[in-house]
Amino acid sequence: MRYNPFLSKLSVENFVITKNKNIVIAIKELELGISLYQLLFDRIYIKQFDLDGLFIKVRQDKNREEIAGFSITNDPDTQAGESTSAEPFNYEIILPLLKLQNAKVGYESDGKKLEFIATYFNTKNIAIDNQKQSGQFQLSGKLQEAIINLSGKFDLIAQQGVVENEIDLMALDLSLFSPWLPETNQLKSGLVTLSGQQKIHLIDNQTKLGLKNSQVKIEQLEFVHDNILLSIDQQEFYAKELELNLNEASEVELSGQGQFSLNRLALTNHQNKQQLLASVRSISLPVINIDQTQTSPLIALPSIDINKIIISDELNTDLPPLLHIDQTQLIDVNISDRKTAIDSVSVGGLSIDTYISDTKNIDNLNPVQAFINNDEIIEVNKNPDDSALTQANSDVQKNNKPTSTSNENQYRFVLNQLNFSTPARIKLVDASIKPNYKRNYTIDTLKVGPVDTHQPNQETRLTVAGYGDEHEKFNVTSVNKLFAEKPSYSVKGYINEIDLSSISPYIKDALKHEIKSGQFNLDIDTEINDGNLSGNADILIRHIEFSTKIADAHNAVNTTASMPLNIALDMLKDSSGNVELSFPLAGDVNSPEFGLISLTTFLVKKASMMAAKDYLMQTFVPYANVVSIAMTAADAILKVRFNDLSYIAKQVEPSVEDNAYLSQFAQLLIDKPDTHVTICPIAVPDDINLKSGAKVTEPEQIEQLNKISMQRFNHFKSLMNQQYNIETSRLISCSPSIDSSIKAKPRLSFST
Repeated sequence: MRYNPFLSKLSVENFVITKNKNIVIAIKELELGISLYQLLFDRIYIKQFDLDGLFIKVRQDKNREEIAGFSITNDPDTQAGESTSAEPFNYEIILPLLKLQNAKVGYESDGKKLEFIATYFNTKNIAIDNQKQSGQFQLSGKLQEAIINLSGKFDLIAQQGVVENEIDLMALDLSLFSPWLPETNQLKSGLVTLSGQQKIHLIDNQTKLGLKNSQVKIEQLEFVHDNILLSIDQQEFYAKELELNLNEASEVELSGQGQFSLNRLALTNHQNKQQLLASVRSISLPVINIDQTQTSPLIALPSIDINKIIISDELNTDLPPLLHIDQTQLIDVNISDRKTAIDSVSVGGLSIDTYISDTKNIDNLNPVQAFINNDEIIEVNKNPDDSALTQANSDVQKNNKPTSTSNENQYRFVLNQLNFSTPARIKLVDASIKPNYKRNYTIDTLKVGPVDTHQPNQETRLTVAGYGDEHEKFNVTSVNKLFAEKPSYSVKGYINEIDLSSISPYIKDALKHEIKSGQFNLDIDTEINDGNLSGNADILIRHIEFSTKIADAHNAVNTTASMPLNIALDMLKDSSGNVELSFPLAGDVNSPEFGLISLTTFLVKKASMMAAKDYLMQTFVPYANVVSIAMTAADAILKVRFNDLSYIAKQVEPSVEDNAYLSQFAQLLIDKPDTHVTICPIAVPDDINLKSGAKVTEPEQIEQLNKISMQRFNHFKSLMNQQYNIETSRLISCSPSIDSSIKAKPRLSFST
């Protein structure tokens, strides 16, 4: 250390202070010059301040804080005996130029370390006294590997004035702060980039902060909480202009405009990243309008676009995710502390796939199930004292729960309309039954709205329409008062052409019978007003037939053993072989009464009409290729029997030679509009290159033959509809079967 009294200049080189053999402060080189004569005018004039190679160690433990080896922790005993008053500082400090370079601050807390390096720090025209403060500053440095650039100026008089600065922070590694997080949390990675201009106005006990061109970007974020890994490739917030006002009463006003975007968000199992809990490809908020006054904060979002949502996907399997949505758009979203209002929500490309295994587990729900199981384990392993405290707090909240249910005290939610912009697809595969149950449904239309939690008398309309597999159809409209004190709604619509043979595996054990054929149709028109139910449900079951379930021969049926049940069903059938029932619905919703008058009427009518049925054989002469006439002993009446449509092995489409059959079949249905036909597809071992007459027992082979059978049925049904305009509801499928007799031919078997 050298001091030149003529120049009033202090020079320091290689200055080091250690504590417990650790360096706590070091100065490589310092040049400090002061104009002493300025002290006569109560002015500290620092004409030179050049500092190079400064090091300061900052240490913080649970009960102690140190800077450069000196404790700054207040001692309560010492502080209590000392006066808190301080002498006023009546000097003015003037610093024309300060130069600091290669400075380093080492921070340590409970063994965790951070390092900040100021490559250079300059100030200009610093003037500070009790009334006014002004100057300029510029900083360039690094926090670990992140680059920081900061510049600005300030001009204050009597604690009022302006502070301006501009900041650039590039690639700050968030994992540096992970050691300070709770044990259940971990910041594995993440890079933060921050830039923008700030201006602070201090006026009359009010602080105004203005932000311009402010940008916050976080990339490659990976955050772990309780074994769930959150990863985000990139998220960015940009504010062209924001203004924050804070008054003396700590009331906050915020206004301005910004935008937000997010790319590739994923929630996965931390131990197994192939188990995807949820993911979003992108979220975009192109415009964010913020207008928060003292009484009514509001965030207005003209649109929110969300692309490719996936829920529950096991990436190392071929199974599709449980839920997939291509596009979701929200229009005119307004959020405040009292209300959320959305004009419309549009959902496009929705797919739901459910795969049930032979053990009755939903295979593509495994990632969600793993998350639930992990959450239960964490709950069990919680500290018992914490659980007791949580329960105590819950009990207190229950006891303090307000009794008022007034709408004014509840948060309000408003949605004008929700709809599907493109058809939604639902697929169900159930391998727990044999043969496997497979169904595809398409929802062409879904509309919901309006919804308002504060409007109990508002009517909300729900419309759902679509179809299933080949020809099943549904269309239902419901009008509801969702928030009325007493339930009020109406339901009107239909569900048509449900193939009952396809659901036979679910009920055959209970009924001890398989449904050989049948088609289910439902029309409903009902409503509830002030808790009173009224309306009607009409059920039409076409050509239902049962057969006894044979346990030792897969897909083999015995129609003779089921005669008593079929005869009982005949008592309900009309002249077209259909069971038609009408159920009046009436009464209080808590104890509805279903009218069974129509069922009794049908039984009486059937018993009285059976002897009057007769058919004229000559009526069917023009359709000789298609039908034959026979007398049934059980019914003692003439009955129309359709001839089989035979195929060559492996053939799924009728040949040219079958055109006469097809045209006569179609003409018969055109001439007899009330006739409905049950079609049973029958396969043979030759269809899959097995020897004629071979017994088929392997599940895979049975599945292949059933698939070929249904292809024949579906092609025939589509051909009748598209080429001859025959309504698909008049062609009813039954369960596919296998004929293993010698020289059996694949065929479609028909009955009325």
